[in-house]
Amino acid sequence: MLLITKVRIWDTPPIYGLLLSKASYSEIKNVSFTVTAMCKLKISNIKIYDFCKVLGILLDNAIEAAAESEKKFVELIIGEKPDKSALFIEVSNSCAGTVDTTTIFNDGYSTKEGHMGFGLWNVQKIISKYKNCKLHTKACEKYFSQKIEIMHNNVNA
Repeated sequence: MLLITKVRIWDTPPIYGLLLSKASYSEIKNVSFTVTAMCKLKISNIKIYDFCKVLGILLDNAIEAAAESEKKFVELIIGEKPDKSALFIEVSNSCAGTVDTTTIFNDGYSTKEGHMGFGLWNVQKIISKYKNCKLHTKACEKYFSQKIEIMHNNVNA
C-alpha cells in the first residue's frame, strides 16, 4: 500500500513514476510503503537520471529487506533542512537483524541470494560524483536508514 502525505510529488514525473513502480513492488512483497513529502521536490544539483537510479536502488533494497522482517515497512521522507540549505531524502525500513555498514558498500557484496552486490556500491559511486551530495547510513537492530543530502548552494562536479 502506498500512502503519500503532505506535499504533492507528481510535479516531477520521473520520480512520481519511480514511486508508483516501487509501490507496486512493495505491494507484491506485502510491505507497507509510506511517502511523506514535507517540501516540494526540486532536483537541480544532481542529474535526474542519477537521482532516480540512486533512489530506485535504495527503495528496492529497503523493500526486499522489509519483506524479510517482522514489521514489513518502508518509509520515504522528503524534506529540507530548517535553514533551507539542503534537500534530504531518507529511506528507512524494518529489517530482520542488524546490518553491517562496514561491508555493504563493497563491490560485489550482497546478503541476498542470487544478487550481484552492485547496488550500494553503485549508489556510493554516483553520490561521490557530486560535491553537493552526501549519503548517511544508520543501522540499528531491526531498523535501517539511508539519507541523501543535496546541498542547494553548491555546484556539481
